[in-house]
Amino acid sequence: MRDDYRDYKLLLANAAGLYEKHEAGRPAPFNVFSALYKETDEVNLHSRFLHALLDYRKPGDEVRENLEDFLQHVAEKDFAQSGVTVRRESDYIDILITNAVGQAVVVENKIYAGDQPEQLQRYHKTLKNQGYRDIHLLYLTLHGHAPSEDSVGNLDYKLISYKDDLHPWLERCQQRAYDEPGLRESVAQYRQLIRKLTGTDYTGVYMEALKELCLQDNNLVLVNDLYEAMNGTIILLLKQLWDEIEEALKNEIKDLPTKDEELSNISKERITDFVKKKKKYNWHGLYYGDEAEEIRLGVEVEDCIFFGVRFCQKDHRDKYDKLKEQLHKEIGGDKSSKWWPWYQWADGDLKLKNPDRKDIELLSNKEARQNFAKRIAQGLKRVWEALKEI
Repeated sequence: MRDDYRDYKLLLANAAGLYEKHEAGRPAPFNVFSALYKETDEVNLHSRFLHALLDYRKPGDEVRENLEDFLQHVAEKDFAQSGVTVRRESDYIDILITNAVGQAVVVENKIYAGDQPEQLQRYHKTLKNQGYRDIHLLYLTLHGHAPSEDSVGNLDYKLISYKDDLHPWLERCQQRAYDEPGLRESVAQYRQLIRKLTGTDYTGVYMEALKELCLQDNNLVLVNDLYEAMNGTIILLLKQLWDEIEEALKNEIKDLPTKDEELSNISKERITDFVKKKKKYNWHGLYYGDEAEEIRLGVEVEDCIFFGVRFCQKDHRDKYDKLKEQLHKEIGGDKSSKWWPWYQWADGDLKLKNPDRKDIELLSNKEARQNFAKRIAQGLKRVWEALKEI
C-alpha cells in the first residue's frame, strides 16, 4: 500500500512538473474573435464565420473548395453540386446548404444553448413544405452531444463536433488559404478559439511529454484510477455547488417561495447520472413556487446552469404566452422553451457536463463557487421581483 502511495505521489509530481515546464504562465495569444465577440456567441460569431468559410470562393474561381470538403468529409453525404446555395439564419436555420435537385443539409449549431421545442422537427417540416425531398440534419456541438428527444423526434440525424469534425476541416481550410494571408490568419485564430472552447489548447510538446509519462512503468493503470477518482471528486464538488446555490437563494431572496420538494432534485445519484451521461437523468435542479399555480422559479442544468421561470407551455398555452411576453418586456432577453417562458444562462460559461481546466479550477475553489452561486441568486431575485409585478 505504501508503494502504491509513493507511485501516485510521484506520478502527480511529475505531471505537475511537466505542466509547470510547458504550460504554466504561457501567455494567451491575441485572438481577434475573442476581442470582438463573446467567445460562445453561436449566431454572430460561430455560425457567421462558418457560413463565410463554406460560401467562400477564391477570386476568379467558381469552385467552393471548403464547401466540397465539408460535404465530403463532415456531412458524408452524396450531394449534387448543381445550383448549390449556402445560407445563414434562413427560416431560423443556423446554416442551410441546398442544391437544385431538392437536397438540403441543415447544420444546427449549438455551443451551450439548449434546444427549442420540436426545433429540428420544425426545420425538417419547413424544408419538406418547400419541396426538398432529401434532407440531412447535422447537429453540431463542442463535444458531440445529442439533441433533445423533443427537438428531433424520430428523425435521422448525424452528430458532429467542433473537437473531432470541425477542427480537422478548419485545418484543411487554413492549408488551402496558403496564398491568402488574411484568410489564412483568420482561420488560424478561429482554430485557436475552438481549441480553447474544447479544452484542447495545449502545446504539442506538453501533450507528448504527458503521453510518455503515462507509458512509463505502471503509470497508465494509475492514470485510469485517478480518472475515476477525478469523476468522483467532480460529483462531490457539484453537490457542494448546488448546496451553495440553495443557500445563496435563501440569503438573497428573503421571501423566496416554498421549495418544491417533489420536483427539486440535487441528490448525489442525480448528479452522478448527469456527470456519467446516463440517459435516465439528463437534467436536475432547484424549483420554488406555488403548486396550485404551477409557476416556479428555477435553477436547472443541461450542459451549463441556467435560471428563470418554469411553466409548461403545453398545459396552459394562453397563460404561457402572456407570461412569456410580460417577462421578456420586464426583464429583457430572448431565451424561452416549452418549459421556460423566460430563462438566462448563468454568467461565467461554467460547463458541467464536459468541464475543462477552467471549469474544474472554479469548482475546486470554494470562494469562486460561492460567488458563482451568489450571482445566480441575484439574477433570480431580479426575476422574482418582476414576476411579483405581473
